Amino acid sequence: MQPSDLRRSPASSEPYPPLERDASNFDFRVVTLLLVLITRQDLLKEYLDDGEEKDACNVPDALRNPTKWKTLRTLFEPCMLAEMLYLWELPKTKTSALQLREIFQVMINLDQYDLISCPNNNFVKAIVEYSRQQTSELSPAGVASDEGEEN
Repeated sequence: MQPSDLRRSPASSEPYPPLERDASNFDFRVVTLLLVLITRQDLLKEYLDDGEEKDACNVPDALRNPTKWKTLRTLFEPCMLAEMLYLWELPKTKTSALQLREIFQVMINLDQYDLISCPNNNFVKAIVEYSRQQTSELSPAGVASDEGEEN
C-alpha cells in the first residue's frame, strides 16, 4: 500500500514529504493497536461497527459516545481510535487484516495456544499498559539525544 493510498483526501499532487522518523522510531501504542485488532476479531468488529456512524465532518460518533468502543476505550484513548479508524475501513486493510489473522491462527496452532481466548484480555491490557509507559520524546531518526545515546 502506497502512502498516497492512505490519505484522507488528496491535498495536492506533490509527493509525500519525507518521514521525520524512520520505521523503527514510533509510538508503541500504534503497533499495539495493530496487534490487538489483527489478533482479536471481536475487538476489530467492535471498532468497525461502533465507528460506522459519523458526523458531518466524518468524525466517528463513537469518539463522544461512551457506549461505543466499550472494550477498546478501556485499552486505548478514544481520540487515537477515531484518528486511525479510516485506515481500518479501507478494503485493502480489511484484506490484509484477514491474511494476518490467518497467519496468526496458524502460529497459535503451531505453538498450541488456547484458541478461544488467546491473547486473553489480561495479556492485551498488560501490553497496552506497557506501551503507554513508553512516553519519552523521541529524537528525529539518526540524531543522537542530548545524553549522547543513540536512537
